[in-house]
Amino acid sequence: MLIPSLELGLEKMLRACTAAAEAGQCTDAIDYLATWLMRNNPMHNPEALVRLKAERAAAQQRAASDAARQLEIERRAQAAYEWQLAHDVPTLELRHEYGTVSLSIDLPTLNKIAEPPSESTV
Repeated sequence: MLIPSLELGLEKMLRACTAAAEAGQCTDAIDYLATWLMRNNPMHNPEALVRLKAERAAAQQRAASDAARQLEIERRAQAAYEWQLAHDVPTLELRHEYGTVSLSIDLPTLNKIAEPPSESTV
């Protein structure tokens, strides 16, 4: 529970220090962070424990979403690569909402690699 608590505390500290600096005030970041961590200790503050659990669940959901997005990108890139090979297209560009994947294949080299070895070299 230490790292998630510290992460939330650092985020709150940065926001508070930024707001204070914009207002022309001076804030001691270390004191702010120490106070926040004492007040929001999940061992002694049930509300902090609920917030930490909610934050952890949200982080896990974001990680799962990112992993699913990455798998979709890889699946599309593989499909584009297979299509490119099947249609003898030297360059193919796949565009979608997450970015662009450009595949360039040197077909003569690829065909040379794909050829079975001749009887004389065996």
